[in-house]
Amino acid sequence: MREEPERPPAPDGADAPDDSDLLARSARDPAAFVLAGPPYLRLVGPVHDSAGRSGVAIEYDGEDIRSRVVIDPKTALPMEERYTTLGGPRDGDLVSGVTYLSLRPVRDAPEAVPHEDIPPDPDNPLDQLGLRKR
Repeated sequence: MREEPERPPAPDGADAPDDSDLLARSARDPAAFVLAGPPYLRLVGPVHDSAGRSGVAIEYDGEDIRSRVVIDPKTALPMEERYTTLGGPRDGDLVSGVTYLSLRPVRDAPEAVPHEDIPPDPDNPLDQLGLRKR
């Protein structure tokens, strides 16, 4: 059994929460996790995703892309991810987005198709030049 290193006490003298406690609290209240989390995360608040469902949005601004994740406040599961341009004349344009209509474990995943069985694509320039790895 691996022995965990001893954690130093929190500055105010109270015991610092362990990782499992932090994960449990973040699942129960994602907004509180963001507020207590890294400073670059921003809580937007209640929003609706592209499917019209209510959730809580969290944003992060990169150099030229704004990332937004909408989380279901009851389950802490992601409902949507959206990436938009940040700044410039095309500020706010959608770069990409994914809306999760269903998230669940899969017991039996379909069998993978070996890449050798995939026929060459005559419209793919890499296949025409013989540069595509197989």
